[in-house]
Amino acid sequence: MKYKHYMTGLEFTRFRLAKDLTQEDISILLGVSVVTVKSWEHERRNIPKTVNNFIRLSIAQVPPEVLKNIILKIKKYDEGNDF
Repeated sequence: MKYKHYMTGLEFTRFRLAKDLTQEDISILLGVSVVTVKSWEHERRNIPKTVNNFIRLSIAQVPPEVLKNIILKIKKYDEGNDF
């Protein structure tokens, strides 16, 4: 399925807030810096096609509480702790 429309900064921000995620949370899920997230939200940079597709086809389908659990696991992994 192809999306003809890429997320705008406002749509990205609304999505993030609807999932109850902070800028840091979404940056961890997407593997980017908080600075990058801010640049997307303020439309200083376009959201890449791969990120747009990943959000719409993956993250959008996951309940917020599950996303929070995934973020905690990523943080533990990044700190060198086992799952």
